[in-house]
Amino acid sequence: MGMSQVVILRRRNGQESKGTAVLVVPQPSVQITKAAVVGVSSVVLAVGSLAIPIAHFLLPWMIPLASGIYVYSTLTDKGRLTEVRGECPACQQSVKLEGGALERPMWRSCPECGDPVDLELATSG
Repeated sequence: MGMSQVVILRRRNGQESKGTAVLVVPQPSVQITKAAVVGVSSVVLAVGSLAIPIAHFLLPWMIPLASGIYVYSTLTDKGRLTEVRGECPACQQSVKLEGGALERPMWRSCPECGDPVDLELATSG
């Protein structure tokens, strides 16, 4: 499953508080397997689409292009934050925020006061 991490909740004005989140990191073997299956499938579908009248003008290059974007996204996935809990730096209420893919910045709205809060993994050390 995931591992618990310390998360910094930060407002636009710099006020901070700390919280916790579960970090779910995909296994590299799963990422590579997904990417390989999608890549090979797209080539097979693209070649197969050559026999479809009219569609053969677009599908042979659109299918590999779309799958290339998906493969890139799969291989660069760094993980997801789930179960983010902490104290809102704006209203000091205990809140549960929606997590998501690790990206910078990761703005979420406080469910209590509606203030935007940036989530950032705390650096160890």
